[in-house]
Amino acid sequence: MPAKKKIKANSADVHLVMVLDRSGSMQDKWPDTVGGFKRLLEDQLATGEKLGARTLVTFTHFDTVYEVVKRHAQVDMTTYATILDGVYPRGMTALFDAVGQTITSVDEYQATADAPAKVVFVILTDGEENSSHEYTGDQVKALIQGHKDWEFIYIGAGESAYTGAKALAVPITSTISGATSGVAMAATYDSLISNVRGYRAGKVTTTAWTAEQKADVENK
Repeated sequence: MPAKKKIKANSADVHLVMVLDRSGSMQDKWPDTVGGFKRLLEDQLATGEKLGARTLVTFTHFDTVYEVVKRHAQVDMTTYATILDGVYPRGMTALFDAVGQTITSVDEYQATADAPAKVVFVILTDGEENSSHEYTGDQVKALIQGHKDWEFIYIGAGESAYTGAKALAVPITSTISGATSGVAMAATYDSLISNVRGYRAGKVTTTAWTAEQKADVENK
């Protein structure tokens, strides 16, 4: 049996990871959350094609339980256009379980020879942990601290965005209170799309929010 051909690496290759809260409190922001997620994927697909680079996606959504929907899959808008059809906010917030399990899953793939060098890991929640059984906050924090070469982004709501991110060792510069309303969510995605695009193209060295982006979003 012939050996598997190694994929040629490109510095713009990215593994985009999205951990998305679908708990009941997301109800009023859900249309803008879903719309923004699709816009992010569309932009990343176009960016990858422009740069001749691969765009892999791991996608988890969670409420009282979590589901890893896609694992390191190539972006295909035919599939992703409907990936959240029939998915609506409900239940509670098993944030630690969702983040911990997703990091573990991504870690396994990133150990393979074909994995992209860049990992952008987005956590989006409008609440605080209240339903996990498999992971504690300290365990998730240790996992995040063990991946300093990954770009972690925390999108939360109000002061809990910053306390939640800090508890998990996500830097304050990578944290934003953008899950407060539909308008703020749409603006958050606008900035996120721009930051990830620039990071892939090598125009910036981080996906962190600028002070101007934070002011724009958090004043919505």
